[in-house]
Amino acid sequence: MKSLKVDTGDQEEVYRKINEFFKEIVNKLEPKPLKKPSELEIRVNALGNQIDGIITDDFVHRLIYKQRVIAIVTETRDDLNYIVFDFFDNSDKNGY
Repeated sequence: MKSLKVDTGDQEEVYRKINEFFKEIVNKLEPKPLKKPSELEIRVNALGNQIDGIITDDFVHRLIYKQRVIAIVTETRDDLNYIVFDFFDNSDKNGY
């Protein structure tokens, strides 16, 4: 796992790193060009609290390949209001 912490407003550079992270995983799994690009999807979802319905400033970036989540980047705020990104690569664990 890799983590990055940035000030509010400095997320754009990290978003580029997220895209690079996802591309590296895809290139590891599929030779270029992708045989079936439709099997690949990136989703970004805001997180909320089901109990009180509050939407938070937290997000989950998911790389989905063949209908399975193979990588995740969480985007959360810490107590000092920094934005923390945690990168998780699950591609090796799914037998790909």
